[in-house]
Amino acid sequence: MSFPRRLVVGCMLSALFGASLAADVVPSSYADKSPAKAGLEARLGELGVAADSARERVARLSADEAAYLASDPSRVQVVGQEMWAGQSNNLWWEWVGGIAALVGTGVLVYVFGFEND
Repeated sequence: MSFPRRLVVGCMLSALFGASLAADVVPSSYADKSPAKAGLEARLGELGVAADSARERVARLSADEAAYLASDPSRVQVVGQEMWAGQSNNLWWEWVGGIAALVGTGVLVYVFGFEND
């Protein structure tokens, strides 16, 4: 396989698998609970979120984010559905675009990656 083809295949593979190598910065500890965070936990409980899940979600918020959301409780809403439970809300064009991207990537790998010189 020639160098340009190897380069193209290498770039495609690094683009495909490279995103999983990016790491999030996780703080070592979270700030103490504020009244805003306690109110948000209660609001999530009203909306049907489990207590442990609500505590984890609120713990990830900064003090400013918690204060903003707690200032108007109607801002806190449960949206979306659980994708892996078979309740996906994908639109038709998302399905078509995803299939086209997969097919296009497969064609590019086949053309540039497996062609003999």
